[in-house]
Amino acid sequence: SRNSLPPREADTARERARAALRRALELDPRYGSAHAAISMELPILGNWLAVEQGSRRALTLDPGQCEAFGLLGFVLWNVGRTRQAITEMGRRDDESAMLPLLQYRLAMLLWSAGRLEESDRVIERAFSLWPRNYVVWFSRFWLLARTGRPREALALSADPSMRLRLVLVPTMVAILVIIGLGVTTYMARRE
Repeated sequence: SRNSLPPREADTARERARAALRRALELDPRYGSAHAAISMELPILGNWLAVEQGSRRALTLDPGQCEAFGLLGFVLWNVGRTRQAITEMGRRDDESAMLPLLQYRLAMLLWSAGRLEESDRVIERAFSLWPRNYVVWFSRFWLLARTGRPREALALSADPSMRLRLVLVPTMVAILVIIGLGVTTYMARRE
């Protein structure tokens, strides 16, 4: 992609970042941000326990470390500990948790746990704060389309006041709306 470095330069940048993290921990072994960065740098897939432990270590050292907080919720969710992830994410309803990524993750966690009304409240709040944030916008769109509200999803994608600088792939929009229509039709047949 245009935002990526060529492989050789990426390897050099990665090594420089690792060296900077090692140096930061030499200077201050209790530097929570460095521990969080190390946890995020690990290959997350397949290293769930190490990432969880690193995130918790970072949060012990720096309870305001938002990236570690978001990563912990992500890890717990991905290993099937959804309720625990919601509890962890729900503890952070202060300004430090007011990052679009954290709000999106909490909304998705609540949705996956069948708590749609709470999920809607979280994503609506996030959307009111960051209407042009791609992750928040798409999460709102996704939730509407996947929960039997395809007309609202389509209206969201067509509203010129909410257009993003990033252009959504029309095929993706169409697929999600069709899925949403299918959910609505299925639900109507069950009633």
